[in-house]
Amino acid sequence: MNTFICNYDLHFSHPSKKSLYGFFESSKDFLSFDGFIDYDKNSSLFVCKGSTAIEETAEYSFLDILKDLLDNNENLDFSGSFNDNYGKGLVDSFLQKQYTSTH
Repeated sequence: MNTFICNYDLHFSHPSKKSLYGFFESSKDFLSFDGFIDYDKNSSLFVCKGSTAIEETAEYSFLDILKDLLDNNENLDFSGSFNDNYGKGLVDSFLQKQYTSTH
């Protein structure tokens, strides 16, 4: 089974600071956070940034973990980017990698 390292930079937002902090605390095993939860006045949402470098295979992706985390946290939204051995790009709202360039 071929494995490779994929790096993710993700931005999370939620209307509740308490809920976002709960997500922050429950995700520390999978994500490294910058330690700050900010309030975005334009969107009226609390936001934080997280990142991870994780080993993936064709059958297993960090996006599987992220899907479970999002399913268990109502109103939690995210956006993000990735960089793996094939290229780099954006993670879409369907939790699919959308390549913007290849290596």
